[in-house]
Amino acid sequence: MKDVILISTETNTERNTCNKNMIRVYRNSIFQAPTSNSVVEVSDQSPRRAYTAIGVYKGNIVAIRHIYKRSVDLTRSIRKELKQIREARHENLIPFIGACVDNGNVAILTAYSARGSLEDILQNKDLHLDNMFVSSLVTDILKGMIYLHDSEIISHGNLKSSNCLIDSRWVLQISDFGLHEFKANQDDPNWKIKEVKRMLYRAPELLRDPSPPSRGTQKGDVYSFGIVLYEILGRKGPWGNIDLEPEGTCSTVRSLRLIQWRFQDFSLGGVKWKVNSQCDVLKCYDQLTLKAWTYADI
Repeated sequence: MKDVILISTETNTERNTCNKNMIRVYRNSIFQAPTSNSVVEVSDQSPRRAYTAIGVYKGNIVAIRHIYKRSVDLTRSIRKELKQIREARHENLIPFIGACVDNGNVAILTAYSARGSLEDILQNKDLHLDNMFVSSLVTDILKGMIYLHDSEIISHGNLKSSNCLIDSRWVLQISDFGLHEFKANQDDPNWKIKEVKRMLYRAPELLRDPSPPSRGTQKGDVYSFGIVLYEILGRKGPWGNIDLEPEGTCSTVRSLRLIQWRFQDFSLGGVKWKVNSQCDVLKCYDQLTLKAWTYADI
């Protein structure tokens, strides 16, 4: 990544004017500054803030996601993936900047989101989210996912609140879609923690599948949206006040018992909403009848 200037600490403001401006933006975001020259990964130390590697590419600030692979073989299918994500252009999808395939330094570059993720916003109790703002967030997700489902990428496969990023204009942009083969077979030391969290948003039929498709399914994406919608409206996490560990929650969802409980309990884990919002969430959870709801139905 010789063309990318990594921003490592706040003291780097002395380097040049370009870095001064970029770090000023960085300070004003809800992220904390990284403290070394290495790529800084997502940290579980703080529930409200996340660490991400950032840099400057062609004068623009970018987010850098490290891929835990020594190298990437640019096969025909991976080149197709890169073409698809490069051509995916929508105001509610995070812009793809490029990918680095240098040996030992594989990474994905995307536009930088100054206000962090939807998960950060929801966990910040100092932020009041009025109905208009919540409606705007939900609309942004729907628009982005409808575009994604109509594109050659077909489905997301990992929709969750931490993959819904907020830019400086408070516009929500969906991230981490596509490039499934490019990101496959990583030697990620935090793989188990990330996978358990991912499973909290996964549809029961995909949890039961021993080899679920890496790109997920459109129906599974709608289910994941239901979890995110529940999270937005309740601000109690993806599963509210349910007294279960993540692994136990996934096991219960896999057997559909928890889904059935949600249909019977109108408060949905202690969260009280207007009827229309509740019905939209129930549509996304409709696994008992196996009805294939789409984003257009919602």
